[in-house]
Amino acid sequence: MNHLQNGSPALDMKRIEAAKANRQLQLENWRNYERQMQVSDKHPKKIRPHKAHCLNVKFTDNCVLLDATLRGDCEEVEYLLSHGIDPNISNVDGLTALHQACIDNDSVLCNLLLNYGANVNARDADLWTPLHAASTCGYLQICQLLIKRGADLKACNADGLIPYDICDDEKTSDFLQSQMHKFGISPEDIEEARSAPEMKMLSDLKTARLKRYNLNILDTQGAAPIHVAAACGYCEVGLFLLQSGVDPNSLDADGWTPSHVAACWGEMEMIRLLVSHGGDLTIPTPDGRTAFTICDNDETHDEVCTIWNMREKLRSCAKLMDSNSSIKPFRRRRSGSLIHRSSLRDKSNLSRREAKEEAQFAHSSSICLTDVPSGYEKDDRIRHENHNIIAGDRNTLHTSAVFKNSNLSSSPKSRKQKSLTSNQIDDRKRDPRFPILLNSDDYEYTTEEYTHSIDSAKVSCSMDICKCLPGL
Repeated sequence: MNHLQNGSPALDMKRIEAAKANRQLQLENWRNYERQMQVSDKHPKKIRPHKAHCLNVKFTDNCVLLDATLRGDCEEVEYLLSHGIDPNISNVDGLTALHQACIDNDSVLCNLLLNYGANVNARDADLWTPLHAASTCGYLQICQLLIKRGADLKACNADGLIPYDICDDEKTSDFLQSQMHKFGISPEDIEEARSAPEMKMLSDLKTARLKRYNLNILDTQGAAPIHVAAACGYCEVGLFLLQSGVDPNSLDADGWTPSHVAACWGEMEMIRLLVSHGGDLTIPTPDGRTAFTICDNDETHDEVCTIWNMREKLRSCAKLMDSNSSIKPFRRRRSGSLIHRSSLRDKSNLSRREAKEEAQFAHSSSICLTDVPSGYEKDDRIRHENHNIIAGDRNTLHTSAVFKNSNLSSSPKSRKQKSLTSNQIDDRKRDPRFPILLNSDDYEYTTEEYTHSIDSAKVSCSMDICKCLPGL
């Protein structure tokens, strides 16, 4: 009526009539539909059957289980597990339902998964166990539950860190430390666990050499064993391969030499080892990069340059070591590496007199493992008298080849700042390791803090190294 009062009655009437006509058409269509339905009821075979509940999309078991775990749906998780879904299935990153439950601090789901057979020590792509996840989040209750159900306190992730190393929560950290003490886990046990991948790789390669297999063969990822050792910093494995005749400048599937790989991951001792055995740092990759330009920071670049400038001395020292290999002046548990380290307990028990005698013995044997970069002044050296450290104790020292991101600086100031004394170590928060470097005449020993961090991809390569060697 308002429209009629506005002065457009003819237009409004047309719209009303059109609406009525459309309504009549709808009613006619409905009547036709009703007649068709009545005919279909009399002749059901002529009508195409309707496919009810047709599932066009089906998710995999791991997606369904992980989604239910992520939502915290205990009923659905229990339903899936009771109908035969494996509780240990994982996604593309290796994450299991138990990992997710630990991350979400869901003790009910953790108990449920463990009761259905979930692996308490399952590892993801970065070798993290559920205890790693709970520890780094500081979830004390979850850690207590996992350890009670058999979680491994010595499990190392891809960075070589145990759950205690990555725990920042004080209460959780104290609990983990007390549990390690309770189970009698010593620093030597942890160190053995950290070096297990390297020792496994070395053992496999020794077996392969005895069977006369080709040690230069590329694996499924396109890397030879020497490239894997370079990426992981496995100096002992690298030395074994080089002494077995492996070319230090061999190329992987991407055209990278072991030196390129070591420079990319900041493995300075591995670069030193490769250069001492003929490695050429000037060889370019297919895209024109060298070991100098692959470095991710100026500090690493400077050290690579220093090592390359010392190549003649390093190579002469390596030849001398090879020629005197039968003498074996240092009877280490794992001989032949450029780096050595001892436990804090071992260092504290060594006298100054023993250190001097060992230094004189090492000097008389003319064994030079590393060199001193230019510009390294006497005031910045950390003498062995300060720490009572011996450079070649035959019973306690062993080689190190699994350190990542060592961050060695070429400047004296930064080297001095990174050096630690025994009373400066925070024993509660970390398990410090001190590599002992034997140098030239006027520079005897120094201690540096190294950070342990192995990339997951490199660890997986080293653990699967036998796959490229037939018969292993």
